Formats: sequence, structure tokens, C-alpha cells
Amino acid sequence: DPFSPFTRILNTKSDAYTLAKASRILALFLIKSEAGQAEAARTLVQFCGEQLREERGTQHRVALGALQTLLRAEAFRLRFFEDDGLNKLKRLLNPGLHNSQVVYQALHCLWLLSYSGVVAAAFHRTTIVPRVVEVLRDLAKEKVTRVALATLRNIAGKGEENMNNAQMMDAGLVRVLDNRSEEHTS
Repeated sequence: DPFSPFTRILNTKSDAYTLAKASRILALFLIKSEAGQAEAARTLVQFCGEQLREERGTQHRVALGALQTLLRAEAFRLRFFEDDGLNKLKRLLNPGLHNSQVVYQALHCLWLLSYSGVVAAAFHRTTIVPRVVEVLRDLAKEKVTRVALATLRNIAGKGEENMNNAQMMDAGLVRVLDNRSEEHTS
């Protein structure tokens, strides 16, 4: 099994650097491989979920780095979604608690997830849409703005009875966009 050295590292309490490299390499191998990946994929998704539940930002960055690679593939988007991935990422969308890089990486993962029709249709079942609008309002970093708007664009019109759109409107997206537009013209 070519994945076992990496899954063994994830199952130990190694330092953050080793965990980050092992998880990122394993994610790359998984998205490029054809078969024999079920156990390794389960281990990596579980590892990322555990890291996202932790309080320290270092562990968040380890998990987010691996997820930014892993979520490029549809099968892994669905696997992470089924592991309550949306709610795990939602916790990180708080600019008051997390630095802008962690917020950006969490948004990037949400953007990747939004390419899955199944996942995009489920965004309204969480409070992610209002959180993304809140991040747009509170965090004026250009890369954060771009990935947040791209995520909202991908989920627009999806979900039961266009509930994603309704949540965007209820969260005040139009007002936030008007304010952003005024900032750029002045």
C-alpha cells in the first residue's frame, strides 16, 4: 500500500511541519490515484476533521492545506461533506478569532466544495451563507473578497426553492456589495 507511510504519520502525534507535509502529499497522491484509496481517503478526511476541531491555528492550517488539495476531486468533496465538512469549515469563518489567512483558506475550501452540485445545494442547511456575507463585510482583503464572491456565485440558484439566494438576501449581501462598490469608487 503506497499510502500507508503517510497514514501512519497522520495517526501519530508528529510535529506540525511533518503532519502538514504528510497530509498534503497524501492528498496529492489520492487525487492522482485510481484505485486502492478508500482507507487512506477515510484516514485523511478524518484527520482533517479532527484538526479543524482543535483550538490552535497551527492545526487548522495543516488541515486546510491538505483540504485545499484534496477537495479538487469530486469524490473527496462528497466524502468531506458527508463528514460534516461544511460545519467544520464554518467555525473558521470568524475574522475576530482567526487570522485572515485561515479565513481565506477556509473560504477556498468552501469554494472548492461549491463545485459539487450536491454540496452547493446543501449550503442553506447551515449558517455558512450569512457567515460568508459577514466575512465580506468585515474583512477587506482582496483575496478573501474574491474567493467569498466566487463561492456565493457558485451556490446562487442552488438548493431547495433557491434557499441559498434567500439567505444571501437576508444576510444583507446587496448592502455589503453596495458599500464595497462605494469604497472602490472613492
